Amino acid sequence: MIPPKEIESVQISIKSNTSKGLRPISWLVCRYRFRQSWPFSRYPLRQIYANGGQMATYRRRGSSWRVEVAKGGIRESASFNTKAEAVAWATKLEAEISAGQRRAYSKVDKTLSDGFDEYIEKVSPSMEKHDWNVTRLNFFREQMDFVGELMRNIKPEQ
Repeated sequence: MIPPKEIESVQISIKSNTSKGLRPISWLVCRYRFRQSWPFSRYPLRQIYANGGQMATYRRRGSSWRVEVAKGGIRESASFNTKAEAVAWATKLEAEISAGQRRAYSKVDKTLSDGFDEYIEKVSPSMEKHDWNVTRLNFFREQMDFVGELMRNIKPEQ
């Protein structure tokens, strides 16, 4: 999406199916550089964001800067001492998301058994009781009937 040359917010009213009157909806009216014959294009705000608009939000929080990035189903935030650090982090994160190096957590397809394996390989070796952790997780694999399910589908009731 090409960045808009100018953006203005406009309040319009449309008939709502759920109420008996008019309800205001915010729309963005964008004028693009490449449009000559029809200078205005109307998109709902959420549609512009879905098409890849700038997703970083910067906020001053006391003496630090808080940046929130929401793009492609991924939401991350962090705090920095300066706004320049926050902008650099957000730019890097947005580039990683666009390049496909990061995925939304809900799209990760790992089973609980895969999580156990990863824990045994990466976390447990640095602990004193590595052998006990391996034994314990292998016991859980045998006893739990939902170990083969995707982690995102496991509910607390199980």
